[in-house]
Amino acid sequence: MNDNTANEQLNKNITVFTLIVTGAMGVMAFQVLPSLVIGMITELEFNQQQVGRVASAQLGGIAIGSFLNLWLIKIMSWRRIAYFGLTCLLITDIVSMFVTDYSAFVLIRLLSGSAGGICVSFGAYALGSTLKADRNFGLFLSVQVISAIVANMFLPGIVQANGVISIFIALVILELLILFLLIHNIPNLDVQDQQARGVNSRKVWVYCILQLVAVLFFFTALGGFWSNIASIGLDAGLSEQQTGRAISLGLFGGLAGAFVAAHLNIRLGRLFPVLLALGSQFVALAILYSGFQFTVFMLAAGLFMFGWYMFFPYQLGLLAAMDRDGRPMILANAVAGIGSGIGPLILSFYLVDDFLPAYTITAMFLALALVLTVLIILISKAELKSA
Repeated sequence: MNDNTANEQLNKNITVFTLIVTGAMGVMAFQVLPSLVIGMITELEFNQQQVGRVASAQLGGIAIGSFLNLWLIKIMSWRRIAYFGLTCLLITDIVSMFVTDYSAFVLIRLLSGSAGGICVSFGAYALGSTLKADRNFGLFLSVQVISAIVANMFLPGIVQANGVISIFIALVILELLILFLLIHNIPNLDVQDQQARGVNSRKVWVYCILQLVAVLFFFTALGGFWSNIASIGLDAGLSEQQTGRAISLGLFGGLAGAFVAAHLNIRLGRLFPVLLALGSQFVALAILYSGFQFTVFMLAAGLFMFGWYMFFPYQLGLLAAMDRDGRPMILANAVAGIGSGIGPLILSFYLVDDFLPAYTITAMFLALALVLTVLIILISKAELKSA
């Protein structure tokens, strides 16, 4: 396949859409985590520490799959990677329907997360090779937010009526549709067909590593708090349906954050938007800690999600503006997965009597992510491909 044909196929709308939904499917278990938490607590009768460790295994598996993809992209064609990742995801979700033992559940969700990591890191890597990468990353995040809105709007009630198996049935249906209807649209590119993007200097690698650490801190905060937000709602006296509905409606804040990031781009620079994004998350934490009813919970969740989906595109954009060979972009997904798994694990050791540790630990890691990102913005301008 010559370069012109490959580029033409890669940039078709249907191909871009396939890459987006394939990658989004890889993190779908993360998007439905609040509903899964409700099912684990009310049906499987896992305690808070067990729930945290299941979430840690699921999200940490994303990192394993992302690291694996650094090797897969060298030995497999793009289409085969997509088939492999989604097939493994399908198998693990089918098995999850029939597992209720805690230890077995942790293991199968770890494997599921690893399969998801292959899907999401491949999707992000391939989208980074498209002509309109910035727009396509915005669409990628938007699809993830929309799927989370729909899942958390409807799944809690479905889980209460039909059990936690209903979550995995929904995931399996989506995976089958993508496997049989869409994957063939991905070009069958081999490693020799992929154009080298350049080489990162030692200084650029230092900046990229620092930014990856900032991503690690950010997702440690997100993974810990997101895995407990449903429990926080239930502990405050909200019902399962109210909790799911509030989180789902709050995710519209995430959609707004992704839209604002895409619309502003870097017209106002990067410093002001990242301060605004993280500032909204600190305000959300303060509101939630001070006490809430349904409406306040929903608005605070919206503020938290607004900051989440506004800040992360700027982290990725800053990394992409420095990165010239593509590896740090793949590692970003691995690092995000590691952070997402570390967060629930850390909190599982501290959540005993109340949720104060969830607020303090989340705020601490958000502050670390903000400081590092601001530092990179201030010192890396000479190395950016786009200022």
